[in-house]
Amino acid sequence: MANYSSILSIFATKVSLNIKDMHQLTVSIEDASMIDQIRQAISLIRGVTSVSLKRQPKTGMDRAIEDIKNGCVYDANSVEDLIKQCKE
Repeated sequence: MANYSSILSIFATKVSLNIKDMHQLTVSIEDASMIDQIRQAISLIRGVTSVSLKRQPKTGMDRAIEDIKNGCVYDANSVEDLIKQCKE
């Protein structure tokens, strides 16, 4: 029967030798139309191994503003009136 602790120890040693000390740089971009060009430019820098995009989740306020822009609003005189409009 094999000694599992020695096998795991050897495996852990081999894994730890392959780990590189990587650093991350976060870049915030205001103009979404520039994302592809900026990603391409960053990938050309020596030492950059990968460029990934992480989108920020929309907040409730962001969704509310989109609703207003898309005309998803109601004008009601009472709660009952609002419920009636929503059912239509």
